[in-house]
Amino acid sequence: SDRIGDTVNYPLLFQTVKKIMEDSSFNLMERQAGEIADQVLAGFPIEKITVRCRKPRVPVKGFIDFAEIEITREKKA
Repeated sequence: SDRIGDTVNYPLLFQTVKKIMEDSSFNLMERQAGEIADQVLAGFPIEKITVRCRKPRVPVKGFIDFAEIEITREKKA
């Protein structure tokens, strides 16, 4: 729709992700993305989320600028 009431509260969404990143430590980007997805699904009126995490300067030999993962999760009915 084009109604403002149907949107996500983006400042609150930003603060949620910021808090996860500041208060937690992750060894794997997959776990980081999963935690973000789980908390956003639990705290916001959305049914589905895709989270993409990118890490620059990865310790991999060769021509690679970054590593990136993407996950998609949906609320269970």
